[in-house]
Amino acid sequence: MGEVTTLALNSPNKASLRTTIPMFIVKQWELNAGDKLDWSLEARENEIVILVKKVETKVKKKKG
Repeated sequence: MGEVTTLALNSPNKASLRTTIPMFIVKQWELNAGDKLDWSLEARENEIVILVKKVETKVKKKKG
């Protein structure tokens, strides 16, 4: 089994949960606070596979 994380309520008034991204994933993907992740699901045989992709954002160049 991989690393285990715990789900917590995101906010009492919202219908979502949150969890911690394990540090080995943060380092491997070079994730930072504020990065965006794209989540999707696939059914494979008797499993549901969660696919997570880092969303690349375009950096705006400053004029000057």
